[in-house]
Amino acid sequence: MLLSAISNQKLPHTIRNSFTTILHLCWLNRFPHEPMLVPKTVYAFDDVTAVEKQAHPLLAHFHLKAGHPALTSDDEFISYPFADKFAFIQGVIHEIISRMAFEKSMLCSVDANVLLSSLLEIVSWLVRCGFYADLDSHSRLAGPLIRLLDGRNTVVLADSPAHDSTARYRCNKLHNAVTKCKLQICQILGHITLIWRDFELWSVVSNFKFSNSVVDPLVLESGELGKAGVNHFVNLFAKSALDMRVVTKAPLETICMDLIMYDDDHLVHEALALLLQLNTRREQVLNYLMKCILVRNAVPNVAIAASTKSSSQVLKELEYIVPLFKHYIQAFESPLLCENLCDANHVRLGYFGVGRLLVDILVKLEECCADRLHYDDSLQPNVEKQAILLELLLHEHAMKLIRMHVVDTQYDPQLQAVKDECCAFFKALMAKNPAGQKAMFDYLPELIDRFVDQVDGMGDVLINMFVDNRSLCLCVPDQAIWAFMKLLNNHVGDLRHPDLSPAKHRRSSSSNAISTIMEFFKRYIIPDEAPVKANQVHLFAILTNPQFDHLLLPFGQDITPDMDVGSSSLRATAGYTALMHVVETPSEADLLVYFEKLLEAFSVMCYGKNFKTEVECQQVYPLNLILTVLLDDAMPLSLRVVASKFLSEVFFDTDLEVDPQLAVMPAVWD
Repeated sequence: MLLSAISNQKLPHTIRNSFTTILHLCWLNRFPHEPMLVPKTVYAFDDVTAVEKQAHPLLAHFHLKAGHPALTSDDEFISYPFADKFAFIQGVIHEIISRMAFEKSMLCSVDANVLLSSLLEIVSWLVRCGFYADLDSHSRLAGPLIRLLDGRNTVVLADSPAHDSTARYRCNKLHNAVTKCKLQICQILGHITLIWRDFELWSVVSNFKFSNSVVDPLVLESGELGKAGVNHFVNLFAKSALDMRVVTKAPLETICMDLIMYDDDHLVHEALALLLQLNTRREQVLNYLMKCILVRNAVPNVAIAASTKSSSQVLKELEYIVPLFKHYIQAFESPLLCENLCDANHVRLGYFGVGRLLVDILVKLEECCADRLHYDDSLQPNVEKQAILLELLLHEHAMKLIRMHVVDTQYDPQLQAVKDECCAFFKALMAKNPAGQKAMFDYLPELIDRFVDQVDGMGDVLINMFVDNRSLCLCVPDQAIWAFMKLLNNHVGDLRHPDLSPAKHRRSSSSNAISTIMEFFKRYIIPDEAPVKANQVHLFAILTNPQFDHLLLPFGQDITPDMDVGSSSLRATAGYTALMHVVETPSEADLLVYFEKLLEAFSVMCYGKNFKTEVECQQVYPLNLILTVLLDDAMPLSLRVVASKFLSEVFFDTDLEVDPQLAVMPAVWD
């Protein structure tokens, strides 16, 4: 019915467009159809086969492998495993698009172009999911698409000046609808090109495995490049049959240059991207080759426990786990979908069952990131395994779980458990791995929002993101620091004014959040045990900003330079009295811990030689206050330890010229 309505030219374009949307959403964009991950950059060495040069190129295509969750479905539509699944739909859509391409008068209205746009959206989805499985189907599809893309075939409105060849570039009532279709066609041709580059990448990897390296070695024993081997390698990049200009026999470069003249920034961007793809075939393949991970059977290591999976075993397991993981994520968005979901034994899972399975999968993924050591059963990060998970974009799928919102309070515990396990997975992925840290850094604003929403474990993710990574610490966006500082101010306010937040769990939550934020600031300032001066100054400026009225505890209030260390006048000041109250009151223990962390943070801000922060810190908490705290037996040892660090970094290890006559205690400086 849908296809009949879509192809019925007697129906209005708006009705046909609505049926096209229904077809796309209800039949195409659903489980188990999803965009392919191309070019593929992770290969198991044993699975690399020889490529027959004379054979038809075997392109990436849709195929459900054994163990895929869709194969257990009783619905034949879902369980059908081959790429010809939508051949009839493809034929109908191809016929409609071809007619529009050759009869340009059909596209003289906005509604007609909107219908074409919906059809192109379906074509784009089918291409990305691999339902155009071979070179012949790609070339058949490209013909009418390029004709539609060619500006010479664009409809020129009757009210345009005669013989004005530039009319199509300018805005008119058809302009937005026409340029959107052309933009979509550029994207479709770009996806097809990526699929072709995937095959060429496979050919290069295969060549490295099966080429006669003895006769024509690429690298000689001396370490120099072998001339014959290099020539053989270069020949791999000779003229390829997988070139859009060769396949379509169309002046694609000229068409792209013409598209750049249109008054549409997005279309210009896509046209330039396609033009670059057409002219950088070898560069693209070599770039993907540099990213490739060729997984080989590992040599046994006595330090690694026998139960630890090798990288090749991890890759094999992921072929089964990843489709299952994606399927459960999709279902977990709605409790209703979970109720209708069954396991392999046809037992209904429900929301909590799916949640437990997701947690189990995330635990397995954490184990896939590391090796278990033989002598103490601890986990040691494995860079190759982490790289495999990163290339398969598993962190992106886990982020979908982090973004989910609870539909009903009864489901909140299970959702929180899944999010907590996602945080553990992120930490395992980033452990001692700059590439993992960079991948998660792209989601920093979202992760901060989740931290504000009090997702347990998210603070540790933010801290681990910057451990020993100086380059990322230099790239932290300013709004992230301000967001953290605002959150810290709110939590410290809860501790300073317990009457406004009497709940015990609220104070406990504030204390944990404060510890996490202060640790994050420490990593931000000294990412690899070497201070970043710009970050020190910037963080101090924000911390002491007047809008954050709770952060600086007023323990230096009324203390003047003429007061002697430990004197009764100093002890009687409002600042020192407030400090003693916090120390002597058990209910204020969390506030005391915050003060210790604040002193430690100030010390870190003065690491090295930082004139500006040293001067400012000396004004916040003067020397006679710090020395009195050190000499006062009533002060807890933990506070005296951080006070000594503060004294060392702020007053002793300084580049300030100290005049003994102006000092609080001249004898100390002498």
